[in-house]
Amino acid sequence: MLMKEGQELRPKTFPGKLTDYFLLTDNLAHQSQFISAALFNKIGFYDVGYKIVSDYHFFIKAYYMYQITYRHLNFITTAYNLDGLSAKPESVKAINKERHRIQKKYMPEFLVFMYYVYAILLDSGIYNNRAVKSFVIFIRNLIFKFLKR
Repeated sequence: MLMKEGQELRPKTFPGKLTDYFLLTDNLAHQSQFISAALFNKIGFYDVGYKIVSDYHFFIKAYYMYQITYRHLNFITTAYNLDGLSAKPESVKAINKERHRIQKKYMPEFLVFMYYVYAILLDSGIYNNRAVKSFVIFIRNLIFKFLKR
């Protein structure tokens, strides 16, 4: 459940199965994870060298280096306060920088490169140009074709 200033906003749901696309664009909420001590012993703890996204690092490392999966429980386990550092708009740049470092370290290089080209073109004002739009759609289709795993 997402909370802002003590008021419930909406439940946030997560996929039943993790995908590359989800892990590129989102994160599992560490507040609602039940992680065994055995998994921490195998992989290590959260790397606090990442100031904001140490949980993201843990999940990406677990998924790509150790092929760890997760089990989705279809009920709310946590109320997440959107007033914290990772939810603040001024943190987006630092979050993206840390996430990109992690993605480059663990994810397939082609996937990360294509996703960032797609995101840059999508976010730029030139997306309205028909040729650019066709190129962006081509890149998006390549990404989704690659993500069918």
